[in-house]
Amino acid sequence: MFFQLAMIAGVVSDLSWTGTHALLWTPSTIGSIGFVVSSWIAWREARPAQDIGTAASVANLVGSAGFLVGSLTGFFDDFGLPANDIANPVFLAGSLASAIGSLLAFAELKMPTKPRTP
Repeated sequence: MFFQLAMIAGVVSDLSWTGTHALLWTPSTIGSIGFVVSSWIAWREARPAQDIGTAASVANLVGSAGFLVGSLTGFFDDFGLPANDIANPVFLAGSLASAIGSLLAFAELKMPTKPRTP
């Protein structure tokens, strides 16, 4: 939900400083924090296996970290840093990493399950 609000706000071109922070960067950052937490939990769960699921969770964690870094750069636009020039490539890298994680997760679904060893 937070990402959708931020994407709709991003379409509006003439937001004030408060509007940009309240409607674009804050929801994006909150959504990214949730994405990082869930990706970290998935990585912690998959890590002992050292299989394709672990690779998928690492890619998703890298992607979610990219989204978080990209959304945080929006808050530094007022300090003379070009937020969009930094955020857009970082969002692209995060999107690519998440896409790789998703493809690996789909590949994992096709693999036979292994019995758990105590």
